[in-house]
Amino acid sequence: MSAVNSSREKVAVFGGGIMGRGIAQAFLMGGYRATLLSRSEATLAAARAHIAASLEKLGSFGLARDPEGALARLTTTTDKAEALKGAVLLAEAIDERLEAKQELFAECERWADSETIFATNASHLDPEEIFSGLASRKRCLAAHWFNPAQLVPLVEVARLSYTEAVYWEKTVEMLKRAGKTAVKLKKPIQGLLINRLFCALAREACHLNDIGVADIEEIDEAVKATIGLRNFCIGVFKTMDLGGLSDWRDCLELLLPLMDNSTRPPDSMEKMLAEGRAGIRAGRGYYRYERSFDSAEMDKEIVDRDEMMMRLLKLKGFAW
Repeated sequence: MSAVNSSREKVAVFGGGIMGRGIAQAFLMGGYRATLLSRSEATLAAARAHIAASLEKLGSFGLARDPEGALARLTTTTDKAEALKGAVLLAEAIDERLEAKQELFAECERWADSETIFATNASHLDPEEIFSGLASRKRCLAAHWFNPAQLVPLVEVARLSYTEAVYWEKTVEMLKRAGKTAVKLKKPIQGLLINRLFCALAREACHLNDIGVADIEEIDEAVKATIGLRNFCIGVFKTMDLGGLSDWRDCLELLLPLMDNSTRPPDSMEKMLAEGRAGIRAGRGYYRYERSFDSAEMDKEIVDRDEMMMRLLKLKGFAW
């Protein structure tokens, strides 16, 4: 799958962290001009360095056809009005806090062109609430990316109750021209598709570990060696079709009553957070890490993950 000429349209990406720089890079590889905005020049410098290194690595795998040209289309700024000038799309990727997102879009409404599409990358907030205070909501929608955004093909594009079809279709078209797999959600639902599916998997994985069935390393290995591989190839519904719906019906009937149905995060996760084990940024979560995502040099685990993804993407025929 390859991207086609995007006519050098400009995209503004707000948020210079992990997701923002990945989203900007994806648009750059798709032929777009991208302006990345952050509050800090230091964050923007680190983001540019990460994008440059990632483009070089993608080029070495044959997945990025013009790494230097892509990087040349990147601009950075701390000025919101400058970032929005001439932008066809605003891709927001700031902190996952409702008030922060609401304030940002309210501010941007004053500077953006009336036809600039406002897209939130909110992962678990209700996207309807994010734009609730805007005067012009017809061009607002959810476009949810997945880390690492420059590699994971999927973007979920949800039409909200007030989104006019032309802006929804335009966003999907832009993403497809950038070589992404844009999945259309016909109505908004909190968490969208993948986070809801993953939360169900994560809840049961934590439960199985907490009750002593298997260690986290064993659970991860089991998922990678079956669900990960199989779903990468054929997805959920075709997996059930190929296994036989009568067998899957029996499996669901037997196991669903036995599985965890908690409506709160597991106590074991709350304990880890209380101990400061918050994941890669803290240096330790379920695993230990040498470096954080925010450092100039990424942790080896992240490098290895990205290279595995690149091999799979090449196998699938992706290239930008």
